[in-house]
Amino acid sequence: MKGWGDTGPRSRWGGLLRGSLAISAGFVLFRFLLTPVRMQVLTRVLTPEAYGVVTLLSMTASALAMILSAGGFEWLLRCLPAADPQGQLRAFRSVFTVSSALIILSCGVVLAVPESWFSVVSGGGTVSRPAVAVMFLLFMHIHQRLYYLLGCRRHFQARITQLLWSDAWFLAVIPWGLAAVWTAEHAVWAWCLWLAVVVLVTGRWVPVWRLWSVSGGAGMLGRMLGVGLPMMPVLLAEWMFRLVGQYVLLVRIDAGTMALYALAFNIAGIGYVVGVPLIDALTTEFNAVRGTGGGADDPLIREAARRIISRAVRFVLAVSVPAGLAFIFLADPVVRLLAGPAFAPTAGLLPWTAVIPGFLLMNLLLARLLLADGRSGSVGVISLAGGLVALGLCLPWVDRFGARGALAAVTVGLALTSGGMGWQAKLSRWLHPGELRVARMIAGTFLMAVVFAVLGWCAALPMVRLALACGVTVVVLIGSGWVRLADFPKADHAAFRPGPEGVADA
Repeated sequence: MKGWGDTGPRSRWGGLLRGSLAISAGFVLFRFLLTPVRMQVLTRVLTPEAYGVVTLLSMTASALAMILSAGGFEWLLRCLPAADPQGQLRAFRSVFTVSSALIILSCGVVLAVPESWFSVVSGGGTVSRPAVAVMFLLFMHIHQRLYYLLGCRRHFQARITQLLWSDAWFLAVIPWGLAAVWTAEHAVWAWCLWLAVVVLVTGRWVPVWRLWSVSGGAGMLGRMLGVGLPMMPVLLAEWMFRLVGQYVLLVRIDAGTMALYALAFNIAGIGYVVGVPLIDALTTEFNAVRGTGGGADDPLIREAARRIISRAVRFVLAVSVPAGLAFIFLADPVVRLLAGPAFAPTAGLLPWTAVIPGFLLMNLLLARLLLADGRSGSVGVISLAGGLVALGLCLPWVDRFGARGALAAVTVGLALTSGGMGWQAKLSRWLHPGELRVARMIAGTFLMAVVFAVLGWCAALPMVRLALACGVTVVVLIGSGWVRLADFPKADHAAFRPGPEGVADA
């Protein structure tokens, strides 16, 4: 039996996996360094109310993009890795056609709905209908490109696109001066202008102009909908978790409280967005591994798949545990680093978000594991049930506890979803003890908790405490073997270089 590092199918997929992880790890590091700058800029040029509205609109635009793809984006991650270049274009054409038609229809609805309905979506009418419609269109097109690149395993180009779209857009406000007073309307139009530039810059990576020159593809739309439509409850539930608190707070209290909640959720989301690229890379290769050789029943393929899932669990915890400890013990320094003075009350909300990144990442991983086994029905029922629980608890808890109640409601819904999907997936059968390294993770968690508690108690400068916390985290994760340097060898960029047809050679 060949080992993980030997030649053969397992070695081939292992090499691609290590390359994609190396690219994703570099992206994670750069994104982690860029996030504090982005948040500081935006929370200084925008009032809390304007920041809350821009956050609400951007998350709504992302939710619409995912939902109106009719599950097509997740389908691309499953079918593109094993397809030939022509098959990749035919599959993308189906998703592109459906999602483009639906988002254009939705923008027409935005322009036509009564003002009372539109004002709720736009944060009290502070952003115009054309700005909202253009934002929705551009977000959809960026998502189309991103998932195509991810499905083709062109991770480097996908991560550059993601950085430009969601992390670097704040650069559009800097030329106007940080002392300028920005409204939500100004910020949305600046983001739209930035996205238009991103579309032009990344135009050569995704051959949209070639989609209708590819012959064949009969029945492709039916296959996409057959896989994608059962995923609609999953997508609805995911965005219920992200948006329910903001909309309930906006309607039941005010935009200022919603803005503090949004910032707390965005800070907690740093752990999520750091982990998602790693999960994307791992689950894409998991799907590719399961589609090769003797398939899922081949012992070699199954062992390789178990190692990938175990590594994914280890990475989820490596991201979420230090983040949660920082939110509990170092909330005030974290908020000072990431936000302007007007957002200082967010520090009181941050401990309530401690477990949210971990649950979000585990839900993503477990959902994709179940989907790979054809269990979309289970994923949909469990996810939607968790989202409805969060909504049901959010309404009374917001009235009684304010933003803390919303965060608690979302946490309960996420925990129930993780538990249900973990039970359905029989997660233990997918875990490889040698790859998981449980004892090292427990020891590392205990050591970080002690150090973070001491740093939270001491009187050193906030930035000094955060720097020490980051240093200790790196030392513990690597020193304990929780995260191994061997997990991230130098990427094989040739595996992801576009070929003459505009798709990955691999």
